[in-house]
Amino acid sequence: MNNKKHISQESLERDLEPLYSELKSTFQKAANKSDSLNYDDLVFFTTQLGSEFPADKNQGIIFYGRFNNGWNEYEHHDLETILSEQTWRPFYNLMKQVSQPLYGESWYKRIAWSNVFKAGPDGGNPTWEQMLIQDASVGKIFQTEIEYLSPAAIVLVTGNTAVNWNLWHAPAYKSSKIKWKKIADYQWGEDSRTGKPCTASLFRRDNLNIILTDRPEFRSVSDHATCIVSILKGCGITW
Repeated sequence: MNNKKHISQESLERDLEPLYSELKSTFQKAANKSDSLNYDDLVFFTTQLGSEFPADKNQGIIFYGRFNNGWNEYEHHDLETILSEQTWRPFYNLMKQVSQPLYGESWYKRIAWSNVFKAGPDGGNPTWEQMLIQDASVGKIFQTEIEYLSPAAIVLVTGNTAVNWNLWHAPAYKSSKIKWKKIADYQWGEDSRTGKPCTASLFRRDNLNIILTDRPEFRSVSDHATCIVSILKGCGITW
């Protein structure tokens, strides 16, 4: 029985420290062999927890994006500040519209925000070379995050119907202990640029619900969020 009510940001970072040391060492070795890769230009992103992310198993939601765009690891960050300042961005707005119906006005305290890829240039997204370098490491980090935080659900906002959508969440999918069983597909709209259907796919692994869905740019955040909330409630996730 876990006697703690919440998991702290500090404890998560301590648990992940050996894996981040390995990730940084991998980049340092690659930079020593490459004329195009400068290690000093890289920043490293760590999953950000709300201040009341539950310690009990199968509670809480983790939202995953693709990259740590614009992240500066040396500045002070807390999830409440990040979300209050940037809900105008579709990705953060989607997190709010999904979480608020479940958690109420303090929704930002009960969730976590992460990205599949953990390293990239300061102020930008990783190159294809940088994605390949971290592929194995971020799979291990993803696995550890899921085991340590034990969420009820993860929402991979990484692209489901986009071109090469499977590449964005590949490190997560390849994690050796995460065996995904597909349950259903749900359509909630269409891409205004291409006319392609926008979907959310539900997978399950034991008590973990995994939703793989499109990114919200150029699409209805409200319809998108309503679909995800409906899926989560259908899985029995209501707090």
